[in-house]
Amino acid sequence: SLADFTVEPDWWMAGKLHAYASQRTSTVPFLHVDLDCFLFKPLPDWFFDRDLGAQIAEAVHGGSVMSWLYCEALQSFLDAKCCLPPGVLNQENFLSCPTAHNLGVLYVRPASQFARIADKTLTYLIEEGKALSRFTHACRCMILEQYLISLYAQMHEWKWSYLFPEFGEWAEARNFGYCHFLAKAKMNPVYTARVCEIVQQQYPEAFERCQSL
Repeated sequence: SLADFTVEPDWWMAGKLHAYASQRTSTVPFLHVDLDCFLFKPLPDWFFDRDLGAQIAEAVHGGSVMSWLYCEALQSFLDAKCCLPPGVLNQENFLSCPTAHNLGVLYVRPASQFARIADKTLTYLIEEGKALSRFTHACRCMILEQYLISLYAQMHEWKWSYLFPEFGEWAEARNFGYCHFLAKAKMNPVYTARVCEIVQQQYPEAFERCQSL
C-alpha cells in the first residue's frame, strides 16, 4: 500500500503514520517496534495494562536538552506560518501538550481508536506538504509524530504506560533487553558491533539470515 505514497522522503516518520492509520478497521491490539529498536526479551506484562504504551514521555517544557529541542522546533513551526493541524484551535492549544511520546515502541488497544489520529496527522502532512516545506527544523518529524500525536491523545484524555519512567534509564533498558539506536547512535560502529555480537550469540539462526541478505 506504499506504492502510491506521495510524501517527501525527508518526512521519515510518514511510513510509521501510514502503518498506524492502516489499523483503522482493526479490533485487536497493535504493537509497533521501530526498525532501529531491538527486543531481546518479551516486553513486561504491566506495559500492556493501559490502552496506550510508549517507550517514554519526553518533557516539552523544562530544563532538559530534549525540552529545549521541542520548544525550539515548536517555535520554528509557528515562525514558518504553517496552518495549524485539524482540531487544534489556536496557538495556545497547539503549545499546550506538556509531553511528547517517543514511539520507538508503541502499544495501542484497540488499534482503530489510535488509527484515527494517525490518519488525521498523515492527511494533514499530505495536504499541507507544500506549506510544511517551510518548516525546516531538524526535529520537525518529531513534532508531527511524537508531539502532535501526544497532543491529540491529550485531547481524548487517553492514559499511557511507559517502558521507562524518564530519559536515561539505561539500567532498566538492560533489564528489559531493550535497545533503541537514537539519532546518530545507529551509525556508531561500537554500538552496532555489540548488538551484532548479542544477536550472533543468542539468535544464531537470525544472525545467519541477516548476514545472507
